[in-house]
Amino acid sequence: MFRSLALCVSVAVLAACVAVEEPDVHDEMARGAVPAAGAAAVRATACSSSVKANPLLDVECFEFALHEIPGDPLSNTITLPVLRAKAKGQAVSPHPVFLFHGGPGGPVYRDFEALLSTMDADMAALVLGSRAWIVFDQRGVGVATPRLNCPEMAEGETDLSEVARCRERLLAEGIDLGAYSSATAAADIDLIRSALGYDKINIYGVSYGSRLAHTYARLFPGSVRAIVHDAPMRPDNDESVDDAIGIETALRTMVSDIAVYTPEMDADAFWRKFEAGLSSLRDDPVVVDGEVMDHGAAIRLVRSALYVGPLGMEYAPAVMQAVANRRLDLIKHAVESADTSTVAEPVAADRRSATGQWASVDCYEESTFESVAQFERAMEKHGPTVDAYLHSLLSHTKRFDICSHWPSGRAAAVEAEPVNVAAPQLVFTGAFDLSLSAMAGAAIASRSPLAHNIVFAQTGHVQFITPKMPCALDIASQFFDDPHIKPATGCAAEALIDNYKFQFSVQE
Repeated sequence: MFRSLALCVSVAVLAACVAVEEPDVHDEMARGAVPAAGAAAVRATACSSSVKANPLLDVECFEFALHEIPGDPLSNTITLPVLRAKAKGQAVSPHPVFLFHGGPGGPVYRDFEALLSTMDADMAALVLGSRAWIVFDQRGVGVATPRLNCPEMAEGETDLSEVARCRERLLAEGIDLGAYSSATAAADIDLIRSALGYDKINIYGVSYGSRLAHTYARLFPGSVRAIVHDAPMRPDNDESVDDAIGIETALRTMVSDIAVYTPEMDADAFWRKFEAGLSSLRDDPVVVDGEVMDHGAAIRLVRSALYVGPLGMEYAPAVMQAVANRRLDLIKHAVESADTSTVAEPVAADRRSATGQWASVDCYEESTFESVAQFERAMEKHGPTVDAYLHSLLSHTKRFDICSHWPSGRAAAVEAEPVNVAAPQLVFTGAFDLSLSAMAGAAIASRSPLAHNIVFAQTGHVQFITPKMPCALDIASQFFDDPHIKPATGCAAEALIDNYKFQFSVQE
């Protein structure tokens, strides 16, 4: 069932009203799809003064007002901030790059503003080149309204009473928690694409943004020119189990790499000692600063330390050896110091991850297709690393318990099915990425002759924010210039670290 609506754009350069065929969203959601739908009122807004002050850039800022439920004019109005940036004086391609950020729940608008405000000529050439970049916060996130932040949910072990308090507050504000999903976000994005006058777009999908790119390609295949998946995710991943296997795979890869630079190290013995430490902590937890810490806490600390970036990787042997020696105090204090040293001031609300939006997306389309029984089977089948991570999700994060408290619904089966993307794809995979991304990257490349998986040596999750950002963006730029030619990728193989620092014995 379709209804004709007017899409009115009140921006000088876009002044127009065009007819949009709008599907009945409830019929489409029953089939697991939400094509582009709804009316959008678009207005030009003032960009931040710091961005406008950069003489190298042409930047425009907009606010999109959309229906909370696509296609339902009686639903609430939501707003999304949208920024379009290009290098001043540069002729641009008709096909822009849309940045799909990660999370779910991760904001990007303010951070990209900060990047633009400090951008010099070299960085402008690297990031923007001859293309406009379109950056926006997804619905429920960052500068968008409403913002599904949950300050009630303190960091640390999940307290279900805190989850309930956030849920009740958001519901009392009139927010439909079932309206925040990858499909509805994709519908928003296609309205943005159409209103800004683009036929086809390039997508740079970061982490969860890669999963969103798959959803967008499924719903709007004719609008996709090319996709870069940076730290890829696929809708058909068994997210948590694959994440756990990815952690083990990345750590084993890292240990092998360490051994190349450390002749006195026996990689197999080192790994056995690490996993023995995890098993010991499972059976006999230690107490650190009054907190009981088991194998799940250990694997969380390992992940936290290594997500810090190259510094974490440089000290990776010490982190893993601390687990082997049951010295979680050394890791915990080091991780906490690293975390606090990088935050000079409290994080503004519009730059915090929106926990409520994460819960809506995850509970609707990820945990729907997982189960405790599936976790338990994987914990029995795989080794201590997989067991520790999945145990932590059950006992610390309480993933399934959260979803039993979060009314976002259950997605149709199509949300967990493979997406056959017709457009060319390029995948960036970090060799030390402690997530499912390595498996996802290989799978994406294996499914299409137009897809290539590029493995970045000695890097973790997301190349856009590592020292290899210049390499990654150069490769992406070549790809967007001509997506049918595989770009030169030699810089991806270059080592970042040639001397791993040890604070503990590496012997078994």
